[in-house]
Amino acid sequence: MEFNCRKCGQKFDLYDIELCPECQKELVEICSEVYKLQPEKIRKIDQFGMKLDSILSQSAYISESFHGNAAAFFGGYDGVGLLSKFFGQRQVVLFELDTRVLSWWQHIGKEYDFEVLTYQYDALQSVPDEFINSGKDDKIDCWRTDPPFNCSGMLCFLNRILYLNTNGAPIYLVIPYGPKWARLLKHNIFQLLRDNKIRIIGVSSDKYEYLDKDAPDSFIYKMKASPPILGNSNFPFEIKGATYDFSESPFGCHQYSRCKKWRDEWDNEIQKEKFFNKGSNERCK
Repeated sequence: MEFNCRKCGQKFDLYDIELCPECQKELVEICSEVYKLQPEKIRKIDQFGMKLDSILSQSAYISESFHGNAAAFFGGYDGVGLLSKFFGQRQVVLFELDTRVLSWWQHIGKEYDFEVLTYQYDALQSVPDEFINSGKDDKIDCWRTDPPFNCSGMLCFLNRILYLNTNGAPIYLVIPYGPKWARLLKHNIFQLLRDNKIRIIGVSSDKYEYLDKDAPDSFIYKMKASPPILGNSNFPFEIKGATYDFSESPFGCHQYSRCKKWRDEWDNEIQKEKFFNKGSNERCK
């Protein structure tokens, strides 16, 4: 079956990523340079690297909403967004806490000659007035975020985008897939979306994989713009994992014990796997 390449438009036989072999090769070469400069991850703020095929696949998928203007990204450690220029976007806008990531994006923008607007921002704080219409004269075509994989973190990041999204652009939200706690998280987020009449209008056909075993696979969901769920005030919950306070709030699932148990089991299995893999590698030296 023939498909049109997301980048150049030519027809080709689709095997996996929605890019023709020539464009895929070009972007792999660009990524080999771009990701040499990626900062070291800081695990305590949920920074994870994504596998190259997943970066290309997700970039190609969200490009369906590109119209040559600006694309906005809420969090930027994985670098999805840095390829936007090669899919025809003139500008990217990044909201990010880590100044190292902001500098990385700015450097890549200068290196490859496209405009990068960066805003240092802690999502737990209310949105400053100067961030509204942050695209300035450029229309933002879409928003994308890969938030902390817990209910409060996802609500926090999504709500900030809903508040900033003044021109009604579609939103791409990454949601984890796989372990029991991730399935519970997905169920709760879907319920939150339904309760607030936020409609999902698309989902990626590919699942995305991360470099770290700590992170489960994920899919990205496209949704229509909607009014914010919460007002523009400081976010009242912790976003670094499952918490009892959020679980028992009006937005929570009231299943904290189950969620915490499943997360602990997942973490223990990951740590065991890391330990035995490390021992195996040492024995092979």
